[in-house]
Amino acid sequence: MKIKSLHLFRLQVPLRVRFSQSNNTTATSDSAILRLETTSGLTSYGECCPRPYVTGEDFTSVKNDIQNLTPHLTNLTFRSFEQIRQLLTIDLLSQVGLSTLCALDLALLDAWSKAQQLPLSQVLGVQLPQKIKYAGVIPIAEAAKLRPLAEKFSQFAFQDIKVKVGTDLHQALETIHLVKQYWPQVANIRIDANCAWTPRIAQSMIPPLLQAGVTTFEQIFPKGKTDALADITQQFGRKAEIMEDESLTSFASARQLIAQKACNRFNIKLSKTGGILNALRIYDLAKAHHINCQLGAHFGETSLLTAAGIWFSATAPELKTHEGAMGTYLLEQDLMETPLQFDKEASLYPLQQIPDKPGLQTGKVNTSMLQGL
Repeated sequence: MKIKSLHLFRLQVPLRVRFSQSNNTTATSDSAILRLETTSGLTSYGECCPRPYVTGEDFTSVKNDIQNLTPHLTNLTFRSFEQIRQLLTIDLLSQVGLSTLCALDLALLDAWSKAQQLPLSQVLGVQLPQKIKYAGVIPIAEAAKLRPLAEKFSQFAFQDIKVKVGTDLHQALETIHLVKQYWPQVANIRIDANCAWTPRIAQSMIPPLLQAGVTTFEQIFPKGKTDALADITQQFGRKAEIMEDESLTSFASARQLIAQKACNRFNIKLSKTGGILNALRIYDLAKAHHINCQLGAHFGETSLLTAAGIWFSATAPELKTHEGAMGTYLLEQDLMETPLQFDKEASLYPLQQIPDKPGLQTGKVNTSMLQGL
């Protein structure tokens, strides 16, 4: 397989729900879509969601990465899947950003599967799960403002819900009460502080939140506060899971978090960890050190990343939680003409929704949504 061309597009789609968390607020999605064309006439796609506050990347940096890589990649002839794995997990790691790697990972897996006329299940050596349950996410807002959103999304039978919080304990407890009111079946309530807490705030907020039924605390401190985080994990890690997100990007960061015993759960998002193959390295490392993992999602992901997340789930069968698959529940329009999204039971059925044919996903891409830059 030989690459003929690479084209990057910026996709910004209005959200049906304004999304707020402690370190970001937005009313539109922001993805980079990579179109790869081979010399044999095949077209494949990849997606990433570069976030400056996570990996330091934005659309411009991804665009520059792709432009710089194009002369090299168009001179390569891919003769084996292991050559693709070597390129993505070793050769390019120090040359481009992790979001760029994710877009390339998805596009190359899609292209290789099609070029070999093999279902991706055979390429990766896995079987798709029969069913995936997805979690809900509640943005930061006062309970009165969240109530209409809760009423709208109470139609979905979430058993796991993430609550975005800041430093206002009263507001966090009110939101948890709202969650229990609208989703009485919920089994796990996780809070995500998105780097907003200090050690003092953590000491004051964790005990009442534990009492309120919170099972997981995600990214409570900014990046680099691993010593303070290790102290929190030592103190509260037997009562709840202390999870890292923004601090977990590369394989090296995962290794450092494990070495310092900074947390006991990882939130793996494909866009920030370099795609499926790099995320799998982190998952295997975590599993070897008895660290639980979940699949995370950036707000505004299209069904391309949802499909990638499903394939990652097939390679990482012990994920505790799955986020994403929001499709047009969140986006005004999805890039895929038939979105991959969960049903009212908060479930998605991969064997029914992703036919076992060559390609990352088998739906049709709405190319009219793509604008070249």
